Amino acid sequence: MIKGIFCHDLPIYKDIKGFYGCTTLTDTVFGRYLELVDELVVATRLYHLDCTLEEANQEKITLPGLKFLDIPNLNKPQYYLTRLPKARKLIEDEFKTCDLVFIRGGTIADIGAGLARKYNKPYMCECGGCAWDNWWNYSFLGKMIAPWSELIVKRTIKNAAFVTYVTENWLQVRYPTNGQAQGISDVVIEDVSNDILVRRLDKIQHRKSDEPWVIGTAAGLETKCKGQQFVIEAIADLKNTMNIRYELAGTGDPSNIRAMTTRERARIQTFPDTFVFPENTANTEQMIGNAVPVQLATFVASSLSDFVDGKQYSCNMQFIDWLKSNKGFTNRAAGDIVSRIIRANKIVPIKQYTGFDYVNKLDSTKSFKSIKPVVQSQVKRAVRLYFEYLDISTKEPEVTLHDSGT
Repeated sequence: MIKGIFCHDLPIYKDIKGFYGCTTLTDTVFGRYLELVDELVVATRLYHLDCTLEEANQEKITLPGLKFLDIPNLNKPQYYLTRLPKARKLIEDEFKTCDLVFIRGGTIADIGAGLARKYNKPYMCECGGCAWDNWWNYSFLGKMIAPWSELIVKRTIKNAAFVTYVTENWLQVRYPTNGQAQGISDVVIEDVSNDILVRRLDKIQHRKSDEPWVIGTAAGLETKCKGQQFVIEAIADLKNTMNIRYELAGTGDPSNIRAMTTRERARIQTFPDTFVFPENTANTEQMIGNAVPVQLATFVASSLSDFVDGKQYSCNMQFIDWLKSNKGFTNRAAGDIVSRIIRANKIVPIKQYTGFDYVNKLDSTKSFKSIKPVVQSQVKRAVRLYFEYLDISTKEPEVTLHDSGT
């Protein structure tokens, strides 16, 4: 019987029923190794769940012939002293009886490569990335570890009997080997119909102005070097010019993705930066979360003041009926159009201009420029609809924008 050992740093999850699972290391992946060995020892991080695999959104591993070692997370400096010796002994006990060794990156892979050299066992190494970049982009401590990790990986790959690279040339040049090498992509792309691309392009071309741009990343959430935090920071810089929704696909602890600060949460609720909050963080967070946004309160108060002063704007229902019957608007959407027209009228009185001239005048005003671009687009669209209605109407203007109290 041929026995192999697989050394990698990705996590495997064990649920409360004793089943093992993962979304990355699946039956499909392990099946490739089991074509070469009868039994495969899996030396990876093992996390214990307090729920089922299904509840944790993990794919169950069902193949026979797999043995999972209980190795904790080793990827913190303090663990090198407290956990590493025990993990090394656990892996070494299995190495003594293994025939084939598969190395696939990370701290556990480094242990496996060292033991392979110690017991003079040939090993296959899978080179899937740059060790320097992984550590250098992790943290300040990572920058200190990067040179040491780079040297270890170079030695591991150079002495491997077999190496697979996920690039055609770049990793081969950076990490040369004395063994046999092959470039093999680790990305599986299923065949798709051209209709999918056509529909995608059509969706982009006919995208509505108020629809968000969707940005997605697929990477482990607990690895800082993947860079999700930089995506979030970039989106924050663009929030005043673009409507963006960010979707993350990945497993692991998301705590490395920085949470918003108290001040950032307050800005979302439109509190001014000069507003001073109590020092009790928990109560402050609750207060901000439960608060009515300041600008919303200002708008409501202003509207009530206008109503009390007899300045409420009215709207002829015939315009709303036209929006519903000719443009397919719902009652709510038509009401939004009227609200935007009234908002524009407060900035620049509509009756003083024609449609084209009015939009240009609106664009040139300071108060209109201060509005978010998405809202500007919505207001201008509403105004154009209003002037379109006036052009085809044989009656007097149907939307009364004057003060009803005069």
